[in-house]
Amino acid sequence: MVIVLYGAPAIALASTYWHFTQRHALEAWGALLAMIGGFTCIWSLDPPSFSLGEWRIEQQALSKALAGSGCDLFWYEWREQAPWRAQVLAMHAQLETGIPTANGYSGHFPKEDWPFMRPQGDKALRWITATKPDRFHNIKANKHGEANWCVASQSQEKADIVANIRRYDPAKASLLNQSGWIDSPESVIFKSEGIAIGKKEGMLYLNNPKGKWPKKWVLITRNGNGIAADRGDYHIANARPRLDKETPIVLITDRNDREKIQYIWRINAKTGAFIDQSSGTLQAKKNSK
Repeated sequence: MVIVLYGAPAIALASTYWHFTQRHALEAWGALLAMIGGFTCIWSLDPPSFSLGEWRIEQQALSKALAGSGCDLFWYEWREQAPWRAQVLAMHAQLETGIPTANGYSGHFPKEDWPFMRPQGDKALRWITATKPDRFHNIKANKHGEANWCVASQSQEKADIVANIRRYDPAKASLLNQSGWIDSPESVIFKSEGIAIGKKEGMLYLNNPKGKWPKKWVLITRNGNGIAADRGDYHIANARPRLDKETPIVLITDRNDREKIQYIWRINAKTGAFIDQSSGTLQAKKNSK
């Protein structure tokens, strides 16, 4: 009896420790099973893949061509491959050569429709000058301007992959030299009275169903350059047709609600060219009783 009385506290303490250990073991197993279940839910059944050996050959060819090119900036113009593969390949070439690339794949897209899915090099580099991304992002200073911007591409010559470097040509990128007409925009941002305003590659487009090409969209330009779709706090608030001295005109209201100001553009409906504009302030709405 005496042995039991003296041994009871030790047994009680030991049993408490055993219960504590068992509880933590169950918690550990539960956490492990939850992690396995979480990974199972996000595991891709058909993950994208490519040949690492081919990728290295392409990347080395690109880096070698860029090394002696004298380029200050380049865009890798890819063909027949996933955009993300080409973007990452260009970033590796940037690391090896020290030449900045406009390509990228970080998971964060710059504003103004950065051309992630569009390989054409001249248009991609034109995006930098046309949309002025330095309004939203910190841009590395470029000492020599566009003169040393390059477009890199690759071609197959017999059994070898050859990288080609050429200078950026703004003329090839200009939408005006391609008539400025498109079949459809990426999105329609305003529609009223039959007039529609769309957005593509960071630019504004106009559709006039009563025009010469009712199913086409024309680039809206000012001084020969396309007007950016993203203009800070300004947005398209209205668009309506008007006949001015036998010239079809579209009046587009560009409004800034925060500053209580708006501009009304007069746009040539045939060419998309900006003619002039008038400005005014927004009147505060009175509450009706």
